[in-house]
Amino acid sequence: MSATAFGVPPIIGRSPNGSNGLENGFEQPPEDGTSTSTPVCLLLAALVITGCTSKTEAKAREHAAFVAGQQEVLLRLQQARDTNVTVIGPVRNPVVSWTEDLTLAKALVAAGYQSQRNPRQIVILRGGQAIPVDPTQLLNGEDVPLQAGDRVEVKE
Repeated sequence: MSATAFGVPPIIGRSPNGSNGLENGFEQPPEDGTSTSTPVCLLLAALVITGCTSKTEAKAREHAAFVAGQQEVLLRLQQARDTNVTVIGPVRNPVVSWTEDLTLAKALVAAGYQSQRNPRQIVILRGGQAIPVDPTQLLNGEDVPLQAGDRVEVKE
């Protein structure tokens, strides 16, 4: 019959005196004064050290996954915002869905330009830069392609 201490089965073997070291159900030290617990202590120490490394590695992986998830969310939000063109000015529908062939003239028509007058100033805001467009050239057929995320400001 094998006894367990703290839910861990004892190491069964023979001590130098020939006994199995399990008197009274627990491992007893050998009579010659040597210790059989040194290998167990070394094994436990190795497990503790390895466990700490694993926890550190797990935390690093967890942090990396968190950062990757945050970046993915930001990218998706940016893409959702960048799939449109915003037209600011006298228009009915300020948000126009961006397509590969969207131009300034098409965006103004899709936005429903409402003024009776021709625009006197048009500025495309793209990536933090202002790109002025001459309204006269636009009315003469010189159209400008738009990019996803552009913001068009039209002033009468």
